[in-house]
This record gives sequence, structure tokens and C-alpha cells, in this order.
Amino acid sequence: MSFAKILEKHGVNVTLKKVISVEEDEIYGTVDETYQDTTIKAIVQDLKEEIKLERQGQVITAEAVAYVSPDEQISEQDYILYNNVLYAIARISYTGAYKKLFLYRVE
Repeated sequence: MSFAKILEKHGVNVTLKKVISVEEDEIYGTVDETYQDTTIKAIVQDLKEEIKLERQGQVITAEAVAYVSPDEQISEQDYILYNNVLYAIARISYTGAYKKLFLYRVE
């Protein structure tokens, strides 16, 4: 069975929050990001064991993985909203059949 058929059958709707602009406040040093929300299909699973990944010089613990279509335009700067929990994307691996997103909660 192709991944497209598996995604159609078992996937759920999640919100991809794609970063479309980033502005830094020079006075306060804060960063404002503007997002474009899109609903996409994904198969989301909690990880049974911790996976430590390095992201921007910090070690983070991935808590879940999401499998999405290889056609989705996703970057590690984007976010996934699933079950009212906002996840950042720590890493993306691409197999050709699908993209596997390693996710961690944003607090």
C-alpha cells in the first residue's frame, strides 16, 4: 500500500504554522514571527523512548513524530498544532515516500 493511501486512511488533520516573516525588535531584542496556517494530513505518534537532538546549539528531546506527504513544503522553522498542543520541528528526514518530522512541545 502506498504512503498516500495510508495517510488518507489513517491520517488526521493538523495545522501547519508556516513562518512567513520574522521581525526583530532592535530595542527590546524580541522576535515577532508571522504565520500562515494550513491544514494538512499527518500520522502523529508519541515516541516510546526519548530521542535527543541538537537544534540551534541546544539539545532537545523529541516527544513525537509526524509522517506527512513528501510534497508538503515544511521547514524546521515551522510549527505543527496537534490536539491543541504546539510542536516545533526539531528535524526532518525524507525517505522519498514520506517526510518524518521529529517534534517537541513549545512552552
